[in-house]
Amino acid sequence: MDISPSIELLDIVLKVIANRSTRPDTTVTPESMEEYFKDSNPILKIPLIITILNKLQKDSFIVTLDKRSGQLIGTINQFTDVSLTFDGIYFVQTYGTYANKIKIENADRDRLKTLEQTVTENRKTVTRLTWIIAIGTLIAAAYYALEILKDFKLFH
Repeated sequence: MDISPSIELLDIVLKVIANRSTRPDTTVTPESMEEYFKDSNPILKIPLIITILNKLQKDSFIVTLDKRSGQLIGTINQFTDVSLTFDGIYFVQTYGTYANKIKIENADRDRLKTLEQTVTENRKTVTRLTWIIAIGTLIAAAYYALEILKDFKLFH
């Protein structure tokens, strides 16, 4: 399965935030990220970076701080400091990237589908065996009923 370019961009930005957030001497802003990506990924300009950061903020992976006051703010502009939340750190440590999360979810979905198919097959097998046992029991009952009737000389 191919990962869409938008998810790849999300992953790139998330990795940069995760790597740079661990260093106390570095602040992460859309402006600094644009500078960082200038050579390696020139498509990442401030408007796209802000859109990606809004998605990360919506997912509760980052918080935004006013650069001057250090207080949490809800909006993102080119000078906003960005930092990972605990959820963001957990996500990066657990899944690493959105692409990995999608792969894991797809694998889980495939595993569940396989289990459901196996359960359905087993259910059919148990139903068939139950019918075979029931028919065998009826045949045995008829046989022993005839034997009893023979003992009482009601049937020759």
